[in-house]
Amino acid sequence: MVLTEEMRRTLHEDGCVHLPGLLPAEDIVRMRNETSRYFERQRVYYDCGMTQPDAFTRVPELRWVLNHPKVVEAFRYLVGGPLVYCHHSDIHFNKFTGWHKDACGHDDFAHDPDGETYGVYKIAFYMQDHAPDNPAFYIRRGSHLIPRHEGEIKAFSPKVGDAVLFDCRITHKGEDMSTPAKVLREAIRSQVLRSKVFGALRKINGRPDKLSMFFTLGRPNRFTEEHVAITVHRQNQQNNAGTYELPPEIENIVKEAGWGISPLLPVSNFTPRKSARAA
Repeated sequence: MVLTEEMRRTLHEDGCVHLPGLLPAEDIVRMRNETSRYFERQRVYYDCGMTQPDAFTRVPELRWVLNHPKVVEAFRYLVGGPLVYCHHSDIHFNKFTGWHKDACGHDDFAHDPDGETYGVYKIAFYMQDHAPDNPAFYIRRGSHLIPRHEGEIKAFSPKVGDAVLFDCRITHKGEDMSTPAKVLREAIRSQVLRSKVFGALRKINGRPDKLSMFFTLGRPNRFTEEHVAITVHRQNQQNNAGTYELPPEIENIVKEAGWGISPLLPVSNFTPRKSARAA
């Protein structure tokens, strides 16, 4: 695919851009096969499906995407540089999420008095085709600039090989959930039982499995460092892991791609800055 100035403008104005055919279809087929094999033996039940936080640590077969030339090119052209790896990677299987933002810092929507600029971006790969009437991903355009869930709704129906790149402050959600399904989700409190029930209903209704993968890069500044601290804390909780260390193999891949590596700082290091003015 050819990256364009229009794509870059869309990313910064809308907060999200669709990248058709970024990777060869055979690469995504390989990604799907490895992801499916992993979920057959290991998973975390969450959001009516399955997930694996910190996937690159646990599924080495997926690490190739970190320094794939097309992925590196897309980040450099559309976001710019320098960028650092944010210690985040997730794989998902049939997850449902409502409207939310992945931004998690105290001042992510502030004008910074020191001149630092928010710049944490996530890339998503959907491992199956999505028809126009079955979108994989929804955003509220321009909502990456405000701390509210507002904006025109835009749907994305990617094909195998496509990617979606977005500002982590954008309000977004996954595929739609019917009203009865939402009621059922609230009625079942156990994450494990909820995921198994929704998996069975998906098969009964003939809905194909939905697999996806995400990872995150950011500008080397305090916004990114706070995002990383909170994200790593969340991943550790979901994985029932006491601590996290970046495996040397991933560190080497990140460096080969030309990315830096965000420092790992405790969440307690970050508090609201009174000098920052809300956007």
